[in-house]
Amino acid sequence: LHIKVRHSDNGKSNGFCSISDLEVYTDENNKLEYSHFFYTIGDYTVDVLYSEDPSDLDLTGYFQPINSLANFDICEVAYPQTYAAQNNLKNT
Repeated sequence: LHIKVRHSDNGKSNGFCSISDLEVYTDENNKLEYSHFFYTIGDYTVDVLYSEDPSDLDLTGYFQPINSLANFDICEVAYPQTYAAQNNLKNT
């Protein structure tokens, strides 16, 4: 697993967030070469790349978090929000 954090000039607001589709690359025998996705938060993008044999990949700017990584979860969390009308006006 390799991760890269980079500046992203996406032309959106600082509150912009998005996640890419998972890209999976295989060789002619359908063996996994690598998979890659990224997500953008404001002006920054985090690239996540997985490969069992990254020797042929350009990993400039990537780092490995730890060698004994057992789990890596990226998920979506829903925060249900409700808005109640509030009347703060006082009758005079």
